[in-house]
Amino acid sequence: MACEVNNENRPIRILVVDDDVVSQSLVLRRLSKEGYETVGAQSGSEAIDMVKEAPPNLILLDLMMPGMSGLEVLERIREIREKRFLPVIMMSARTEVTDKVDAFTKGADDYVTKPFNFEELLARIRAQLRISELQRKLVDAERSRGVYEMAAAVCHELAQPLTVLIGYTQMLLRKADGENRRVLQQVHEAAQRSAEIVRKIQKVRRYQIKDYTTNTNIIDLDMASEGEEPNIREGDAEKREGGISRILSP
Repeated sequence: MACEVNNENRPIRILVVDDDVVSQSLVLRRLSKEGYETVGAQSGSEAIDMVKEAPPNLILLDLMMPGMSGLEVLERIREIREKRFLPVIMMSARTEVTDKVDAFTKGADDYVTKPFNFEELLARIRAQLRISELQRKLVDAERSRGVYEMAAAVCHELAQPLTVLIGYTQMLLRKADGENRRVLQQVHEAAQRSAEIVRKIQKVRRYQIKDYTTNTNIIDLDMASEGEEPNIREGDAEKREGGISRILSP
């Protein structure tokens, strides 16, 4: 079967935490056949170390384990990773409602009872991965909205002083000569470049990241502002015309 990949085009990695070696091996083998990248842990401490070092996309966690119980492991995991980005499905032979309630209260996303039907388990895994992906998209949408709000604020603050600066330097250049003209020309060009940056910010439609310095990335304004206008409602277009999309004219 084709390899399952996440939104970063990497194999979806599932961590199976179970002290029962036979049961764990069976699940790992079946998941591998479905195209998932799998890794196993046989104790709570081992699972926590794996989450810290290389967080998986989803965890299958046995409830009853010697030493650190599944619920304790779940609590520790939730302290390390935010819930919406790491779905955890509890596995247990216990069917009592109180056990399920405890698991969900501690932060579990789903609960399956042993022995389970693998097709059902697979459906639950896929459902949780879809939910996780939708949550990521929601966060990305919020970030995009933040970019638009930032663009509106920047454009509002810079538009008037840049327009004035460009206009005055252009007027003074008609009368200046020699060294004064050279300096004014540099100021005028710098103001025009700043106005162009503002225009690019106004057109930002998506995140396009580029390297800036070691361990630091920034938004590539040239790439992020390319492409066609997204489909927007008429009311939204009017709002944008009144805010983000005011154009500076040098």
